[in-house]
Amino acid sequence: MMERIAEAWPRPRGRITGVVYLLYILTAAFGEAFVGRGRLVVYDAFNLIAHAFYIAVTLLFYYMKDEYLETTGDPRL
Repeated sequence: MMERIAEAWPRPRGRITGVVYLLYILTAAFGEAFVGRGRLVVYDAFNLIAHAFYIAVTLLFYYMKDEYLETTGDPRL
């Protein structure tokens, strides 16, 4: 039982995914709240960076799913 609990702890990839997701949320919120649409070039730069973070989060979640399936052999996903 303890071995299974030890395997269930988040792996480093999960923590990295969480950090990148947090960066995405903060970048998008900062761009909307503080830069606004008044300065179009800066707004577009923040929007581009936020989209890059979102693409990275999507890929990390995809690879995390594969890692989960390899570890557990669970065919539900």
